Amino acid sequence: MSRVHFDPSTGLLIVALAGKLNLGRAIANVQEADRLAETHRAFTGVLVDLRQIYDTDVLSYPEMYRLVRALAQYPRLAKAPTAVVDVYRKGFEKAQFFESAASDKGHRVRAFVDYDAATEWLKEMAPAPVRELPR
Repeated sequence: MSRVHFDPSTGLLIVALAGKLNLGRAIANVQEADRLAETHRAFTGVLVDLRQIYDTDVLSYPEMYRLVRALAQYPRLAKAPTAVVDVYRKGFEKAQFFESAASDKGHRVRAFVDYDAATEWLKEMAPAPVRELPR
Protein backbone atom coordinates (compact mmCIF):
# COMPACT_ATOMS: atom_id res chain seq x y z
CA MET A 1 0.00 0.00 0.00
CA SER A 2 1.26 3.46 -0.86
CA ARG A 3 1.34 6.39 1.49
CA VAL A 4 1.59 10.10 0.69
CA HIS A 5 2.09 12.35 3.70
CA PHE A 6 3.76 15.49 5.03
CA ASP A 7 6.54 15.04 7.59
CA PRO A 8 6.58 18.20 9.75
CA SER A 9 9.93 17.27 11.32
CA THR A 10 11.69 17.46 7.95
CA GLY A 11 9.34 19.68 5.94
CA LEU A 12 9.17 17.01 3.24
CA LEU A 13 6.28 15.55 1.31
CA ILE A 14 6.90 11.80 1.41
CA VAL A 15 5.55 9.60 -1.36
CA ALA A 16 6.21 6.02 -0.22
CA LEU A 17 5.13 3.54 -2.88
CA ALA A 18 4.72 -0.18 -2.36
CA GLY A 19 3.50 -3.11 -4.39
CA LYS A 20 2.94 -2.79 -8.10
CA LEU A 21 3.24 0.52 -9.94
CA ASN A 22 1.50 1.68 -13.10
CA LEU A 23 1.19 5.07 -14.79
CA GLY A 24 -2.32 5.77 -13.48
CA ARG A 25 -1.28 5.04 -9.91
CA ALA A 26 1.88 7.13 -10.29
CA ILE A 27 -0.12 10.12 -11.57
CA ALA A 28 -2.67 9.66 -8.76
CA ASN A 29 0.20 9.88 -6.26
CA VAL A 30 1.42 13.09 -7.92
CA GLN A 31 -2.10 14.52 -7.56
CA GLU A 32 -2.25 13.50 -3.88
CA ALA A 33 1.16 15.08 -3.25
CA ASP A 34 -0.07 18.28 -4.93
CA ARG A 35 -3.08 18.39 -2.60
CA LEU A 36 -0.73 18.06 0.37
CA ALA A 37 1.54 20.75 -1.08
CA GLU A 38 -1.48 23.08 -1.12
CA THR A 39 -2.21 22.29 2.53
CA HIS A 40 1.42 22.41 3.69
CA ARG A 41 2.75 25.34 1.69
CA ALA A 42 5.96 25.51 3.72
CA PHE A 43 7.13 22.10 2.47
CA THR A 44 10.75 22.16 1.32
CA GLY A 45 10.98 19.14 -0.98
CA VAL A 46 9.55 15.82 -2.11
CA LEU A 47 10.96 12.39 -1.29
CA VAL A 48 9.70 9.56 -3.51
CA ASP A 49 10.53 6.19 -1.96
CA LEU A 50 10.37 3.31 -4.45
CA ARG A 51 12.19 0.73 -2.31
CA GLN A 52 9.02 -1.32 -1.70
CA ILE A 53 7.99 -1.54 -5.37
CA TYR A 54 8.31 -5.18 -6.35
CA ASP A 55 7.78 -4.97 -10.09
CA THR A 56 10.25 -2.58 -11.67
CA ASP A 57 9.30 -3.18 -15.29
CA VAL A 58 5.73 -1.90 -15.11
CA LEU A 59 6.42 1.64 -16.30
CA SER A 60 7.97 1.81 -19.74
CA TYR A 61 10.37 4.59 -20.67
CA PRO A 62 7.64 6.42 -22.65
CA GLU A 63 5.38 6.19 -19.57
CA MET A 64 8.18 7.59 -17.40
CA TYR A 65 8.41 10.52 -19.82
CA ARG A 66 4.63 11.01 -19.62
CA LEU A 67 4.98 11.09 -15.83
CA VAL A 68 7.56 13.88 -16.16
CA ARG A 69 5.15 15.79 -18.41
CA ALA A 70 2.32 15.23 -15.89
CA LEU A 71 4.53 16.66 -13.13
CA ALA A 72 4.73 19.94 -15.05
CA GLN A 73 0.96 20.38 -14.56
CA TYR A 74 1.54 20.79 -10.81
CA PRO A 75 3.75 23.88 -10.41
CA ARG A 76 4.15 23.56 -6.63
CA LEU A 77 5.66 20.12 -7.08
CA ALA A 78 7.51 20.91 -10.29
CA LYS A 79 9.44 23.72 -8.58
CA ALA A 80 10.33 21.66 -5.49
CA PRO A 81 13.52 19.63 -5.23
CA THR A 82 12.62 15.96 -5.55
CA ALA A 83 14.68 12.94 -4.49
CA VAL A 84 13.77 9.51 -5.84
CA VAL A 85 15.08 6.62 -3.72
CA ASP A 86 15.25 3.09 -5.11
CA VAL A 87 17.31 0.03 -4.35
CA TYR A 88 20.08 -0.65 -6.82
CA ARG A 89 18.52 -3.07 -9.24
CA LYS A 90 17.32 -3.06 -12.81
CA GLY A 91 14.61 -0.52 -11.91
CA PHE A 92 17.15 2.05 -10.75
CA GLU A 93 17.91 2.74 -14.40
CA LYS A 94 14.36 4.04 -14.70
CA ALA A 95 14.83 6.27 -11.65
CA GLN A 96 17.93 7.66 -13.36
CA PHE A 97 15.97 8.13 -16.59
CA PHE A 98 13.28 10.02 -14.64
CA GLU A 99 16.01 12.22 -13.14
CA SER A 100 17.46 12.97 -16.56
CA ALA A 101 14.11 13.62 -18.28
CA ALA A 102 12.87 15.80 -15.41
CA SER A 103 16.14 17.74 -15.27
CA ASP A 104 15.88 18.39 -19.01
CA LYS A 105 12.49 20.02 -18.30
CA GLY A 106 13.99 22.23 -15.57
CA HIS A 107 12.93 20.21 -12.52
CA ARG A 108 15.39 19.62 -9.66
CA VAL A 109 15.29 15.83 -9.42
CA ARG A 110 17.97 13.36 -8.28
CA ALA A 111 17.91 9.58 -8.05
CA PHE A 112 19.48 7.85 -5.05
CA VAL A 113 20.02 4.34 -3.73
CA ASP A 114 20.65 5.64 -0.19
CA TYR A 115 17.73 7.11 1.79
CA ASP A 116 19.98 9.18 4.08
CA ALA A 117 21.87 10.66 1.12
CA ALA A 118 18.54 11.61 -0.45
CA THR A 119 17.29 13.39 2.67
CA GLU A 120 20.66 15.14 3.09
CA TRP A 121 20.49 16.42 -0.50
CA LEU A 122 16.94 17.67 0.09
CA LYS A 123 18.14 19.54 3.21
CA GLU A 124 20.88 21.17 1.13
CA MET A 125 18.36 22.14 -1.55
CA ALA A 126 15.86 23.65 0.93
CA PRO A 127 15.50 27.41 0.71
CA ALA A 128 17.24 29.37 3.43
CA PRO A 129 14.89 30.64 6.12
CA VAL A 130 13.84 34.24 5.79
CA ARG A 131 15.48 36.35 8.46
CA GLU A 132 14.08 39.61 9.68
CA LEU A 133 16.45 42.54 9.59
CA PRO A 134 17.05 44.40 12.84
CA ARG A 135 15.15 47.64 13.15
